[in-house]
Amino acid sequence: MRVPTDRSAKATDRVNMTPMIDVVFLLIIFFLVSSHLARRETRFPVSLSRAASSQPNNPTTAAVVITVDQNQQIRLGSRVVQVDQFGSLLDPAQPVRLRVDRRLTYATVEPVLRRLTRAGIDDVSLVTLGEEP
Repeated sequence: MRVPTDRSAKATDRVNMTPMIDVVFLLIIFFLVSSHLARRETRFPVSLSRAASSQPNNPTTAAVVITVDQNQQIRLGSRVVQVDQFGSLLDPAQPVRLRVDRRLTYATVEPVLRRLTRAGIDDVSLVTLGEEP
């Protein structure tokens, strides 16, 4: 026996999947972009020092990353720059995260810190690893 169906009742029983698929695709794009931006800082490998008094990173502030690798190359983000160049490229209101290879001496890092001070940048964080468990 066949149950009589009304065309209007049949149309309301269907679920529209298009908005849900759109939301899923937007979430995928969001996570792809955010994971790319999260990896951007650690793209250039640097052997960081360990510190017992390290504090966790504040993810709410967008900081400029300056990396000094073992070959004493200074990178502002992903660009290789000279010490006297990056002072003019930075905004004094923006915090700076300084990633320095642990094999370098303070004499290598000191000109970078001096240039940051001359540029009027007060918020400088040295990136370290926490203590080993």
